[in-house]
Amino acid sequence: MQYKTSDLPGIGKRYSLETSHRQKIVIITHQHGQREIYHFKNADDDDPDFIIELNDEEARQIGAILLGVDYQPVPDEKMELMINSIKVHWFAVKEESCLANLSIAQAQIRKRTGVTVIGIKRGEDFIGSPDVDETILPGDVLIVIGKREPVKALEAMCRGNV
Repeated sequence: MQYKTSDLPGIGKRYSLETSHRQKIVIITHQHGQREIYHFKNADDDDPDFIIELNDEEARQIGAILLGVDYQPVPDEKMELMINSIKVHWFAVKEESCLANLSIAQAQIRKRTGVTVIGIKRGEDFIGSPDVDETILPGDVLIVIGKREPVKALEAMCRGNV
């Protein structure tokens, strides 16, 4: 699927895409974080069928849901992305983990492993695109993306095997 982007001076950025069903979606990301999603039943329509307004946190949570970080509708082996064998993985952080009670920045996960934390599931809560200052707690489930070998290293760290 291709999309078009355009800068909106003083406002933010506009993304426009056409779905495989010839519907059009326009997303406007404001500089202050608000998102507006416009849906057009037909790509040629001028007036949207509906508009959804989201604050920054809501947009990130929905983005994480769409990315599939909380639920995998297909088996893990089919979740493999086509680019460089990158996969999305979920790892519970054990009490004895070297990551427990450190912020993402302090843990230096990306620097040490090359893996990126894209979300944290904490009990019933979900933190999408966590800030580097977010503290990793025992029992958290880290949702990460990365190549196979680095991901194995992070899994060992989460289990307390390092």
